[in-house]
Amino acid sequence: VIARLKDKITELNDRILPSYAVCLTFTVGSRKRVNELTGQLIMEGYDVICEPGFYGVEHYSSSVFDPEGNVIELVA
Repeated sequence: VIARLKDKITELNDRILPSYAVCLTFTVGSRKRVNELTGQLIMEGYDVICEPGFYGVEHYSSSVFDPEGNVIELVA
């Protein structure tokens, strides 16, 4: 998991993001819903930052870039 995160950080550092990028966090109610919505966003072409999973104690989430380079985080 650590190696994947390091690879993702390196990949993100190689991107040029607009200076107005923000992080929008949405609480969606359950891990199942995080998984469903992340799958939907992937099917719509959003770039995944972090696949659904536990990041920290009881923090189940996923993150994607929207078309403008903003970070969308989905949290259970």
